[in-house]
Amino acid sequence: MNGQYVYLSGVEFAVWFKKQGSKVFNARCKNVVFKYPNGTSKLHPTEKNHKLLRELILDNTNEGDMVFDPCMGSGSHLLVAAENGRNGKGVELNEHYFGIAKERLSPYTCSNIGSIIDRIRRIKDEQQSTGNAQTC
Repeated sequence: MNGQYVYLSGVEFAVWFKKQGSKVFNARCKNVVFKYPNGTSKLHPTEKNHKLLRELILDNTNEGDMVFDPCMGSGSHLLVAAENGRNGKGVELNEHYFGIAKERLSPYTCSNIGSIIDRIRRIKDEQQSTGNAQTC
């Protein structure tokens, strides 16, 4: 359907947040338009090109800094961050994609992630059983 009645967009916007007072910017006089092909692994329908993610992460963080992805999908941002010496945290509501991210990030994560997942599931089950579940 997309592209059937309208032009396909060749542009995707990115939003980047930094801590207040952060002065990390490892790129000087750089264009704000990045041209990269789509991601190729397609573990997630909107997966980004890893070379693009690497460029953005290296431009805006230093080794050891934290990268947070609130919609991590299959974990591409956090994978690229880990491969480049950055720490990462992410959130994903879809259990299928969370499982993919967990597998991809397993060489870089601590061993207690399973207990965190179990805790989240218990909280979710408790909310559903008491009727306190919040939906968007």
